[in-house]
Amino acid sequence: RNGGLGYVQFSMLLKKLEAEGVDISAIRRNPDVSTGVSLMMTSDRPNSAVLVFRGASETLALDDIRDPVFEGASLVYIGPLSSDSAACFPALVEQGAWAGAFVSVNPGVRQLRSRGEAFLGALANVDLVSVNAIELSILTVAMFARGAVEPGQSPETVETQDGVRLSREIFGEGAQKTPFRKALAALHALGPRFVSVTDGAHGSYLSVAEKDAAQRLLFQETAPVAHVRGTAGAGDSYGSTLACGLAEGAAPEKAMRRAALNAGSVVSQLNTTEIGRASWWGRE
Repeated sequence: RNGGLGYVQFSMLLKKLEAEGVDISAIRRNPDVSTGVSLMMTSDRPNSAVLVFRGASETLALDDIRDPVFEGASLVYIGPLSSDSAACFPALVEQGAWAGAFVSVNPGVRQLRSRGEAFLGALANVDLVSVNAIELSILTVAMFARGAVEPGQSPETVETQDGVRLSREIFGEGAQKTPFRKALAALHALGPRFVSVTDGAHGSYLSVAEKDAAQRLLFQETAPVAHVRGTAGAGDSYGSTLACGLAEGAAPEKAMRRAALNAGSVVSQLNTTEIGRASWWGRE
């Protein structure tokens, strides 16, 4: 669900969504603001610069979500929100939980820096938090502010059940830093059963909090890609595919493999273009 669509090019977007079987009935149209646009600055390097005009996506208001917009949904996936739209995050999470859906959140850096406390306060109704290593550091600082995490400057040996070590062992900023497992445990204590952390080309991690059992830390290597043509969209494709798998009841390990394969398919294309029906699905 988008924060809203302006009238520029929105017809093309809606037709594409409908062709893919997406229900567009909850999309809000804003006649006064243009649809957001992202301009990819393609270069010979995989990590392209992106110029972003957020447009109507910044205009989501509480009045837009007072109705039970998620009724009947099995999965509610909330992507990054910014400006005025970010104020709606707690209400979106509450609506998803009320509908009985699996609630997955994938916040952005701007949202976490400006509204970190509001984000943490809504996690009691969240099933999966998906962040990258930078976003986990920002979240760690926010947890320090509310006294939800213990400090720890000494690196710990961070190994998954497969014996794979994390490339970054300390998270936070300045004096507000803590080891990886402590940051994950603090997030679990706020509500989410699953916490996913992507670490770029180094792979991804999924922490699972089981009832009456020790916290599990799983590792997934990145999918083998012959040539990385662009990294745009890799995190979004990983997080959304992981959420779908977990919401369906798939084993965490299988959901992570699916997510890695989808992200691999995206980075093998030039800046999210040329992506058709996934050929990677049969490789799971």
